[in-house]
Amino acid sequence: MNLKHLNYKIDKKKYRDIAEKYKHNGGWYQWQKFPQEDKWWKTFLSEQDRPLVKDVEIALGIDKLDTRPRFYWLEPNSSIPRHIDEDNVTSIQINLMEEKPIIGVEGVGEVPYETLLIQNGTIYHWVDPVPYGRLQLKFVMRESYEELLKIIPNEIQNR
Repeated sequence: MNLKHLNYKIDKKKYRDIAEKYKHNGGWYQWQKFPQEDKWWKTFLSEQDRPLVKDVEIALGIDKLDTRPRFYWLEPNSSIPRHIDEDNVTSIQINLMEEKPIIGVEGVGEVPYETLLIQNGTIYHWVDPVPYGRLQLKFVMRESYEELLKIIPNEIQNR
């Protein structure tokens, strides 16, 4: 199973504040596989704004990669259908809220997480509704899950 909890702690308030500052640059996420619903907001950081998350990339060992950083908000009581992401991507998803989010993963079930490395381009996953909103900082990479495990520092992997 290409899914691993990472032992990485983030300053949640700092990155929530950054996310909120740049939220107006985003829009409601629409993936052609799903009907449009205004529930899932996505904001990419521009190249000039990427230094705002550089310390996170350095700590995770992914600062030399094309990480495509973004913030995702999911409205309370919203879901995301079962799917596999396009292009065989692997991502690091970091919870920025106090409530621990849960991702559904085929063959595993519900997985609560704070920081998660997941090969979401090969694993069916989904999000079931919960009564609270969610916000995450996500780095999406084209490198394989195995390659990322070689890059991420051992002290962050050991969990």
